[in-house]
Amino acid sequence: ITSESGERRALEAACARLGLSDRETEVARLICAGQSNAEIGRGLGIALRTVENHLRSVYAKVGVNSRTQLVSRLLGLN
Repeated sequence: ITSESGERRALEAACARLGLSDRETEVARLICAGQSNAEIGRGLGIALRTVENHLRSVYAKVGVNSRTQLVSRLLGLN
């Protein structure tokens, strides 16, 4: 098992525990990978506004207010 695949599994497990949908998990994973909203939209073939809506939902479910807090929470840094 590579470290990268282990980290991805840990991230997906954290998202599942927090009740994120598959698409929200995908958006959260890409946020953790450092992608911008525009990059996520292009990569997933969805509108920027849709990415923003998913991100708002993720923030609410995770209980955070920023990308930095999201990454920290999902990666278990706090």
